[in-house]
Amino acid sequence: MLQVCQPEDGGVAEHVLWLSAGLVRRGWAVEAAVPPASAIRRPLADAGVVVHDVPMAREPVPADLAAGRALRALDHRRGYAIVHAHSSKAGALVRGVLRGRRRLVYTPHCFAFAATFGRARRLAYRAVEQVLVRRAGALLAVCEWEREVGERELRGTAGRLRTVYNGVPPCRDEPAASELLEFKGDGPLAGLVTVLRPQKDPLLAIHALAQLSGGGRPPGRLAIVGNGELASKVEAEIDRLGVDEHVRLFPYRPGVGRYLAALDLLVLPSAWEAFPLAVLEAMACEVPVLATRVGGIPEAVLDGRTGRLVPPGDCGALAQALGELLADAPGRERLGAEGRRHVAERFDVEVMVDQVAGVYDQLRA
Repeated sequence: MLQVCQPEDGGVAEHVLWLSAGLVRRGWAVEAAVPPASAIRRPLADAGVVVHDVPMAREPVPADLAAGRALRALDHRRGYAIVHAHSSKAGALVRGVLRGRRRLVYTPHCFAFAATFGRARRLAYRAVEQVLVRRAGALLAVCEWEREVGERELRGTAGRLRTVYNGVPPCRDEPAASELLEFKGDGPLAGLVTVLRPQKDPLLAIHALAQLSGGGRPPGRLAIVGNGELASKVEAEIDRLGVDEHVRLFPYRPGVGRYLAALDLLVLPSAWEAFPLAVLEAMACEVPVLATRVGGIPEAVLDGRTGRLVPPGDCGALAQALGELLADAPGRERLGAEGRRHVAERFDVEVMVDQVAGVYDQLRA
C-alpha cells in the first residue's frame, strides 16, 4: 500500500509516520510518497517503509501537474492495492489522477474550505472537494467535528465518511530540553511547540503574556518552540513589546518529548484546527493544555477537566486563563492527570492503526 503525505512536517506528517509504522508491525507492505524535504523521510525508512520522493507544494501551483504524473507513474509501476492520501493537496492529487476509486482513501486533516481563507478561496476549495467526493472508497475524518463538517458541506459523503480519531503513543520518559530549563528558572513555564504559521497564531500568545507582564511580573514564562514562516515576526514582536525577559523563541529540533518534559503548560492559540496531535501528545505526558475552542479540540480538551478552552483570537481571555493556570500548580496537576487518563482511554495510537487497517480490509474485500 502507499501513504501519500504532502505536509513536510507537523501533525499530519507525524500521524502518517505512526500509522505507517503501525501497519508495518501488523504485516502490511507499506510505501510512502513524500516531498524530498519531509521531516519523516528517514524515520519512515527506519520503520521499514519504502520511501519515494514526490515534490508536492502546500498551495495550488503549476508543478502540481508534475506531481500528479509522478504519482500515476509510481502507482502504475508498483500496483498498489490501497493508496491513502493525507491533506487536501495529497487528496486532490491522488483522487484526481489515480484509477480504481474503491482502493483510494482520503484523510483531509481539516478540509481546506474549513480553514480561515477568503470567501472566494473557500468556495473554490469546496468545489474541488465536491467534485472528488465519489473518487474515493473511503473518507476518514480525524474527529467528529471534521466528519460533521464534511457531511454538512459536501453531498454524497453519507456512508463514505467515517471518524477514526487521531491517536498518540504513550509518553516516553525523556530528559527535558536543557535550553528550556535554563530559561524557565524557578517559576512555571508555558509553551507552544508548533510549526510557526498564521494558523497557529503564535503572536496571540505573545500578546497575552505581554498583558500579564503589563500588570507587573507575570506568574511564569512562555517558550515558543518552532520553525516556520512566522519565526522572524515572532522574534520581532517579542522585541517590540519588550517582553524578552518573559518570552523567548527556540528553534525546534526533532523529538517533541524533550520539550514537553520541560513544560508546565502547553498553549495552542490556533485560529483553526481539525484535531491537532499537539494537544494529545501533551495530555499523554500529563501536561495540561490551554487551547482555543476550534475544530475538534473540545473533543479532547474538556474545559475545566482535562484543560482550558478560550475563544480563538481573544487575547484577553487567553491572557486571563494563562495567568490563572500559571499561578495554580495544584490545578495544573489535576488537569494533567485527568488529561493523561482521557488520552489513554480514547486516543491510543494502536486503536487508531487497527481502525484504519480495518477500513483497508473492507475496501479490499
